[in-house]
Amino acid sequence: MAEHDTEHGSDALWGGRFEDSPSDFTQVFGASLPVDQRMWEADIAGSKAHSAMLGRQGIIPQEDVEAIHAGLDDIARQMGISVPRVKEHANAIFQKIGAANRTEAVAIALRKHLLKI
Repeated sequence: MAEHDTEHGSDALWGGRFEDSPSDFTQVFGASLPVDQRMWEADIAGSKAHSAMLGRQGIIPQEDVEAIHAGLDDIARQMGISVPRVKEHANAIFQKIGAANRTEAVAIALRKHLLKI
């Protein structure tokens, strides 16, 4: 096994742990991580809003919505964001799109073809 990836350096996503260089897909996937690290708060807020909508529409059971939210809350705590902060971000999103709540946000998203159900 090679100690370092001589083409890409040991600081890359794969860290020089493998003999072969990563595939093009792996390189593209890894390139998004810095952006992902900056967007995780909005990602969690969006995931919670989306799962809540799926529950309201009867696509998934309410117990699944609650389990998803509990898991996302746990991830947020691990990342250092509180549940109220996630709600704050969700409300900011609602305000920007002109929605008063999650239900209205889903309706707006459906009208604008931003959401498919």
